[in-house]
Amino acid sequence: MRFIEWKTVERLTKQLIEKGDISEKDAEKIARPFLRENRDIALDRSLRYTLYLWYDEVEKKLPEYGNYVTSVPLKYGYPCLTINYKSIDKLYEKIRMCAKKMSLSDRIEKMQIFVGSDKKTICGKDEDYYVYNRDKRAGMLHDPDLEKSLESLSLIMEGERAKSVFLYQSPKPERVSLQGILGAIVASFVDKMHIPNVYIELFPDEYLFYISPEYKHLLNPVLAIPEELILESIKRGKFLDEKELEIFLKYEFKYINNFPIKSFIESFNKTLYNTMITGETWEDFEDEWLEMDR
Repeated sequence: MRFIEWKTVERLTKQLIEKGDISEKDAEKIARPFLRENRDIALDRSLRYTLYLWYDEVEKKLPEYGNYVTSVPLKYGYPCLTINYKSIDKLYEKIRMCAKKMSLSDRIEKMQIFVGSDKKTICGKDEDYYVYNRDKRAGMLHDPDLEKSLESLSLIMEGERAKSVFLYQSPKPERVSLQGILGAIVASFVDKMHIPNVYIELFPDEYLFYISPEYKHLLNPVLAIPEELILESIKRGKFLDEKELEIFLKYEFKYINNFPIKSFIESFNKTLYNTMITGETWEDFEDEWLEMDR
């Protein structure tokens, strides 16, 4: 099924240049082939080329908001009939460049707000809030006030650490990195202390975790956990068999397969919590943790 013709994209590009925007319906039509992983993108060279020119014009207008923003897909794939990966990669790179120029709210894929036990208003919400961009298109959650609200919060984790904030709740073994374990430990304390927080997933592949700034000092000891302590704790606590541990320590790209992250964090945090209360040093904590393991 053909979702859009290259001549239509060409006409809409000309309209964008001359009139400054297009209709919501036409913007959705442009994004549709990407969301459906339509093979026309792979087979039709003229369509690929005109789509590239379209997103080139969109990029020039960003970060200003208009219907054209919603033509940018927050999802794409390689159709099974892909012939020219290089050509498609060039198009996808242009889409990513558009996303990076947008305002933060326009590229949200998922956002979760936890207001804490004292129902603190955070990002304009006084109750827990969750939103998921079901349309998988940019600009569908447009909120010009969001970035200003986030500026009043403390960004305590991003990237791999922020991506793993919910893993501490997982009862099953997970594939996780060292940074992911550290992120999950921090998140477990945020949850235990009922600290107001905001978790955001952005396109492309960006993860952010904020908390109310007045609570940050409480988390400073957790945020400063040395990587070496986690590695030693995994080793001494025998949370991995010898082969898995050897692979994990050997390779620079450190991911652990089938890691019992929930049980590890529960054991680790019992001692860590006591350390935070008593004001012990990390050396004291390490001695106490390793002694407990024995």
